[in-house]
This record gives sequence, C-alpha cells and structure tokens, in this order.
Amino acid sequence: MRTTVLSYLEESAVKYADKIAFFDERNSITFAELRKRAIDVGYHIRERLVGRQNPVLIYLPKTVDSIVAFMGTLYSGNFYTPTDIRFPAEKVLSVVEALHPAAVIVDRTTMQKLQAFTADQELIMINLDDVEETGLYEDSSILTEEILDVDPVYTFFTSGSTGVPKGVIINNHNIIDYTDWAVNTFPINEHTIMGNQSPFYFDISTQDIYTTLKTGATLGIIPVKYFAFPVMALRFIKERHINFLYWVPSAFVSIANYRLLEQIELDEVSLIMFGGEVMPVKQLNYWRKYLPNLKMIANVYGPTEATVNCTYYIVDREFMDDETLPLGKACENTGLLVLDDDDQVITKDRIGVLGELCVYGSSLSAGYWNDEEKTKE
Repeated sequence: MRTTVLSYLEESAVKYADKIAFFDERNSITFAELRKRAIDVGYHIRERLVGRQNPVLIYLPKTVDSIVAFMGTLYSGNFYTPTDIRFPAEKVLSVVEALHPAAVIVDRTTMQKLQAFTADQELIMINLDDVEETGLYEDSSILTEEILDVDPVYTFFTSGSTGVPKGVIINNHNIIDYTDWAVNTFPINEHTIMGNQSPFYFDISTQDIYTTLKTGATLGIIPVKYFAFPVMALRFIKERHINFLYWVPSAFVSIANYRLLEQIELDEVSLIMFGGEVMPVKQLNYWRKYLPNLKMIANVYGPTEATVNCTYYIVDREFMDDETLPLGKACENTGLLVLDDDDQVITKDRIGVLGELCVYGSSLSAGYWNDEEKTKE
C-alpha cells in the first residue's frame, strides 16, 4: 500500500525504467535517471541539514532540473517550495521571510542572482550543479523509511485577497488522494504525453507531476517564453506528440483569439482540462472545432488549499457561446457545502441564494505554514 508520493517514483522507476518521464526544451530524463539523481540530491541535502520536515526553497528555471530538486528534497525527508526566477527580488524576499527556508536549491546561474539580493540573509545554498553521484541509489529505503503520509510534500504561497503571502501546506496523503482520483477519472496512463503550462508554484502543476509519476506517463515542460508567442507553444505540442493539455483558460483563450489552430493542427490532442479561471465557452467552442481527435473536455475548480481541485465537470454536450460552464460535482473523498451569510447551509429548496462554497475532505490542506491564526480561521 502506498504511503508517500515517492512510492510512485519508486515503482515507475522499475516498471518504466528507460521511458522518458519529463522533458523540456533541451533536456529529458527517464524514470530511472530521475530516481537516481533525486536520491543523490537527497543524500546531499541530508549532509547539509539537521532533522526532517524542513522547508527547502527551489530557485531554479522551470526545467527538468526543478523536478529533480523536488524529488531530491522529498528523499531527504524535507519539503519544497518552488518560486520563480523571474519574480522581482521583493516578491522572492517576501517568500523567504515567510518560509524561513532551511536551504535553497539553486544552480550556478541562479545562485549568483539570488546572492545579489539576499546578502543579508543567512541562507544555506545547495548548488544542483555541484551534487555528485553517491552510488547509494540502489537502496533508497534508508531515505524513505521514516517518511509518513502526513509529512508535508510542498508549501505553495498564495496571497489571496490580502496580498500577504500564506504558505499552504500539502502533505503526502493529500496528493495521493487527489492523484488517485485524477487517474481514475481521466484517461491518464503510460501512453499519455502531457504539455505542462502552469508554473511549478501553481497547484495545477501538482496534477501534471504526480499523475506522471503514478502512471508512467510523460510530461513535457513547455517553455514559459512560448506562451508569449503561442504559435511556438503549438509547434512544441505538435513536434513532441503531446496529447493532453491541462492549462489555465487564459492560455487556451489566447490561442483561440489569434485563431492559431487554423495554422497548426493538433491532431493528437485527445484530452483538455482547464481550471483556475472561468473558461469562456466561445473560445472553448473554437478548440472543439479544430481538435479532430478530442475525446474529453473537463472543467475543474478548486483552491490551492484543496490540493488542486474540489469539483469537476466533464463537458458532455454542446454549449452556446453565451452560456456558462457549470462547476459540476465534488471530486472523490471531497465534501462541499454552500453557506449563507449566517453560516447556514443553503439547501436545495433555496436554489438561487448567494453563498460561499466551503470544502472538506481528505485532500484538504492541514493549514498554513507558521500561521496558526489563519489556519484556525
């Protein structure tokens, strides 16, 4: 029985050892190579840090190396927080101050960039380029035997409506519960090639990464710059035989508004999902028209605190351009309540009453990092 997300990698590294797990614009890594490199990183982190369940900040470009850093952090018994090297210094510093990371994983380039504005911070920097092979990767049990399903995997920072960073803690059990639901609901398997659009600090990427590790699928990390020139993103999808897109609606809308699918046919894409924003039906209908082998469309919704999503709707009919897609129903092991201003449940006989959607269930976060007040709230 699986107890941690590393079980996904451990099993896929045997079953799909030489299969490409992740690729970016320049590099790729197999499941076996990912496991080996991650274990090397895990041992390296353990040599530098005392104890377990420490926060580790990831300050790397959005490439295969980030995945290695995530998994290496988990093998070390700690948890990761991704940030973006394109963020202004002030935003990175606000995360550093809220997280108090025990270490930061960098490469040679990002280390220099980070040192330029954190000179007064006492940060342990772990340079991924300097991690040497340990030769200890054959037996990972020394690293994994103490990790529990309640241990955190990552903390994502979200400012919400306050503008103040709040670190949402997501643990192994949360991700396993969500990932198992996702692969049981959608046709994700070893033949799936996903095209990642979301930043790694955004929770949509959680589904991308962990369904890949669980099923032996492949995840293509589409370069961030391509979405400024979306025809490049479409060429990447076409050339790399990507067949599944789970993006924020604005990425789909941009391509639809430029009518780019009339220039590049994505004849292998069979599944599209969208969440994080409202998907306009007009632009969705454009995608439906120009994807000849599209078999499933899903509208998903949920806050970071619910481990990616809490509701889903599989689009099973035609919608007019001016209609609105429903949120659908609750994901497995998830409960939903709609409460009015007096915190009373809005029952079916009160349809049309405005309320607040509240979520409970096994994928719900344990709370906010170092913020008991917000967690209780």
